Amino acid sequence: MEGALGQMLRAWRERALLTQELLAERTGLGVRTVRRLEAGAVLRPHGKSLRLLADALGLSDAEQAELAAVRTG
Repeated sequence: MEGALGQMLRAWRERALLTQELLAERTGLGVRTVRRLEAGAVLRPHGKSLRLLADALGLSDAEQAELAAVRTG
């Protein structure tokens, strides 16, 4: 499942019609962090970061569960 987290985040970001910069702004995360997450360069992202992303992306409960499952993978 390597890269699955990054692929999901990118797909959800694109669905929300957000750039990496806009997503970073909405979450309070750095643009570099968003880029690294999407690139799969962050192996164990902080739960708080994922909650901020889920909120900013408007993820459903099912999508949030999928995100949590991939994170703990």
